[in-house]
Amino acid sequence: FAEQLREVRYRAGRVSYLSRRHFFSDWVAGDTGPIVDVTAAVGQGKAQTVVKQLNLKADGRHWLPGLPVVPREMSYIPVAAIDRRLLAALQPGDYLGIYSPQAGLDVSHTGVLVKEGERFLLRHASSLMDVRRVVDDDLLEYLQGKPGLVVYRVSDRGHAN
Repeated sequence: FAEQLREVRYRAGRVSYLSRRHFFSDWVAGDTGPIVDVTAAVGQGKAQTVVKQLNLKADGRHWLPGLPVVPREMSYIPVAAIDRRLLAALQPGDYLGIYSPQAGLDVSHTGVLVKEGERFLLRHASSLMDVRRVVDDDLLEYLQGKPGLVVYRVSDRGHAN
């Protein structure tokens, strides 16, 4: 797992600031390997597509100094559109991103989908001061008040949908 994650997070698996895929959508941009964007398929006609200027804040500054601004078209599923039928299209191990409407960002948080019986859980590293560890939260509860969901999946095809 650690080796695969390094290949996903860093171009050519080379761990450095400049080779890091800093934005979640970098994981599926270009020749990234076996991670594919399945947001539109999972969204079953409910996904929305936007064009973001990654790394460019609304005030013109960069989120990550020294890195370029990258135009990126991406899809997300509005939280209001997520129902049980849509959840059934998710697979354990899917990478989930919480869509961010903020200028220059694609997602605000990421995690992995875990399914326990009929429950859909988001396994993620909580940044809450009193938690600060990996936790499993009910996905639908976690998404309340959030704008949308981005879904990536490991595929042996290695090509984006």
